[in-house]
Amino acid sequence: MDSFIKSSYVGDKLEDWAHGNGTHTFPDGSKYVGSFVKGHFHGQGKIVYTDGSCVEGVWEAGKLVERRMVFADGLEFRETGWDYCTDADRRFHIERQTQIQPLDQTLLSNDPSGLKTIKPGHYGDLIRDSGRRF
Repeated sequence: MDSFIKSSYVGDKLEDWAHGNGTHTFPDGSKYVGSFVKGHFHGQGKIVYTDGSCVEGVWEAGKLVERRMVFADGLEFRETGWDYCTDADRRFHIERQTQIQPLDQTLLSNDPSGLKTIKPGHYGDLIRDSGRRF
């Protein structure tokens, strides 16, 4: 482990570079598992965040060029046609899965134990009122 940046790498190396297949662990515990070329994420790989969400994709010299994002609750992000937590339907993914309807009683987070009353004009984790962010 590098004592300065507090991250680590385990895997194939070439001339002290991460090169081949390996795992890079970030200081917060998130991990990239996949291919490296001369220290860069390159080829197929997956970043798994500490909350369980992940980004699977293809990297070219450290740049993510194709991606598939999945949240910890299994909701897959879509680039187009995104209809999750909108003004028309402000329910969280778990509410949609369990068919909880968007009434005055709904979740303040994607945690089913967080059932609370939401004021009109406010939506879940993103608190908003007439477009202002608090």
